[in-house]
Amino acid sequence: MSLIKDKAHLLAENYNSIGDYKNLYKIASKYKYITFDIFDTLIKRDVSAPTDIFKIIERKYNVSGFYAKRINAEKIARLSSKKREININDIYEKLDYSSKIMSLEKEVEINECNVNKDLIDFYNWAVENKDVYLITDMYLDRKTISSILMKSQIKKFKKLIISNEENSIKSDSSLFKKFLKDNSIRPEEVLHIGNSLKADYLGAKRVGIRSIKLPTYKQRTAHNYISKKALSTPKSYLNAFINNHTSNNDPYFQFGYECFGPLLYGFVKEISKDMEENDINKVLFMSRDGYIIKKLYDSLKLNKKIPSFYFEASRRSLRVPNYSPNMSYGEMVDVLTVPNLTNLSQIFDSWGLDINNYNELLRKIGLRKQDSFKRADLKTNKKFLELFKYIKNDIFENSKEEMISLKKYLNEIDFSKKVAIVDIGWGGSMQKFLNETLKKMGIDSDITGYYIGLTQKSRENLGNNNLKAKGYAFDRLHNSGKDLERPFVGLFETLFLEQDGSVKRYQLKNNAVKVERYPYEYLVKGAPSKEMIAVKKIQSGALSFAEDFNKSLTSKVWSFSNEVMFSNLHQVGVSPTLSDTRLFGNFDFFNNGTKVKLAAPHTFFYYLFNIKTLRQDLYDCQWKIGFLKRLFKIPLNYVRLFEYLHRAAN
Repeated sequence: MSLIKDKAHLLAENYNSIGDYKNLYKIASKYKYITFDIFDTLIKRDVSAPTDIFKIIERKYNVSGFYAKRINAEKIARLSSKKREININDIYEKLDYSSKIMSLEKEVEINECNVNKDLIDFYNWAVENKDVYLITDMYLDRKTISSILMKSQIKKFKKLIISNEENSIKSDSSLFKKFLKDNSIRPEEVLHIGNSLKADYLGAKRVGIRSIKLPTYKQRTAHNYISKKALSTPKSYLNAFINNHTSNNDPYFQFGYECFGPLLYGFVKEISKDMEENDINKVLFMSRDGYIIKKLYDSLKLNKKIPSFYFEASRRSLRVPNYSPNMSYGEMVDVLTVPNLTNLSQIFDSWGLDINNYNELLRKIGLRKQDSFKRADLKTNKKFLELFKYIKNDIFENSKEEMISLKKYLNEIDFSKKVAIVDIGWGGSMQKFLNETLKKMGIDSDITGYYIGLTQKSRENLGNNNLKAKGYAFDRLHNSGKDLERPFVGLFETLFLEQDGSVKRYQLKNNAVKVERYPYEYLVKGAPSKEMIAVKKIQSGALSFAEDFNKSLTSKVWSFSNEVMFSNLHQVGVSPTLSDTRLFGNFDFFNNGTKVKLAAPHTFFYYLFNIKTLRQDLYDCQWKIGFLKRLFKIPLNYVRLFEYLHRAAN
């Protein structure tokens, strides 16, 4: 029975009598006076329930048991009072706390209250065109409420009417009656806007005032970021904050604010704390994925003691100089960073050579640039083995030259002290190659790698070499579990794009090191591609979230785990809506020089007659769950389907 009652109450509080807020302008044009409720109408709290304010006080100021005592004190004060409405002093008379705690409650209310972004434009129109009054049932004092309004840019109203000052309340209509009488206003001239069914909607109607019921809670986020746990958890506080602050003007900016921003903020905060605890002297953010992380690290200034540097490197720029003539043919095949189905251009580039310099040799052996190979077959392919014998000296000569330049570049960084490197992660190969190079240079380094995520491959690259590293969103180096990036790796990596090409190598010019980059993939005839424009918006949204959240009391009171801060992005990656797949599915993604789409299938009907094409398209795409969702459209367990297909392919 209690559950039914709670659901009925929730439905009533979230009922919206007008639907679209744009209709307010047309309705309001007929009235001379407009009155607004304040809390949960003009003002929203960055908590999942109003009483969470008391939890914040209990936690932030170590006031043991305050949450339960404060709720109980208000109940007792209301039951024992002969007044229609009590004030905050009446409540604290029932509490054994000093006036300092009451001041703290007011301070927390001010900090946690923010303007309702959906209503502020209409409010600003109203104060310019109508006489506006604010009417609130509230125990807080005028000074505190005025501070909240001022902070939220709620200005130019005619009068602020507070229930505890008038000894009247809206729910029995007495406050509305007093408002009409004191201001000599006829009820038919007034439009009232509020969120409470009982107090605002029915309370106003009973005295003849036209009232509009707005929902107490309105989902403003692009998704309902589900939590398996109840309200009043860190997950609910994070999403309550996002819901109040997100902007829905641009879907990419909004995605950055709601999904990418929490992950970035949580990661930067975590590594800042960990680096200080481990006496790190400097932190190197690895290009290209570390670019946006460094930007946030520098912006938030969470750790001013540890200077940051942008370390221009790539797996290719660190791997190629480490090739050695002592390496066998099999080892040289093993180090190739190419897809399972690859081509000669990718292989040459991975070995550090330009395929265009070997046209005659390829003709002689009977190979073509466009020839494809299964990586697993390279060791037994006779033509390929013959090719390697011709070019191996060039590979090692080039490797030797690149090592000279790389050493000079590394000498410009002092690795004699404790250094942290920061990157998106996965296998940790860049840290492995960097460590190998420093060893060859005779430098005994102490490097800790901080990564968004570490896959099982990191055990081979990092664990087997006793290298120090930590993963944030997931850490297969130290824990069991799954490689959580795998179902949406292309979407994941796209978010971190720097607006420049990948580092190719280092070159010495006039005894100075110049970093050579590949052309930027997302510049089309000198103009930014749709992907480049979208990623800029996503990253801007992420930075905006981090700056807003870092200033909030919410971020300082609650402990937000890596699971919570990753959860919104992970939800979109593994359980996308069709809108998500359309937003990102047609993005180009460059995988070792090959351009593919993130998730752009043909129609289901097309694949019925082209099953081989389906297999290839699914293999090529870099957001496989997005591909499957966009293909089938219907609700399915796409994670389970992906895992089944992944096992079948391997």
